Amino acid sequence: IRLRNTYPALATGTMSKHPVYNETNDAYPSLAAWYMTQGDQQMLVLHNFGDTAIELPLTDAVQKAVATQGTVEQATQDGQTMIRLGGYASAVYLLE
Repeated sequence: IRLRNTYPALATGTMSKHPVYNETNDAYPSLAAWYMTQGDQQMLVLHNFGDTAIELPLTDAVQKAVATQGTVEQATQDGQTMIRLGGYASAVYLLE
């Protein structure tokens, strides 16, 4: 409830498909990724539906992680933000 009250995009925003991490991306079949947008606020939601960890490069400029569930690790490698989502883990990011 606190997240929805803090970030209107999560509460009443419009959901849209991620352009890279979607049902056509065979490299990450267990990953679901989508945007929640309201006004100038945009959030990125990631969820690993698999029981094993996945690691992926973020294609979006993130401001900060506002919520995680399970094991979520973030690192920067050669200027690229990498995310590791453990099995059944989720992360919600505020985008720049």
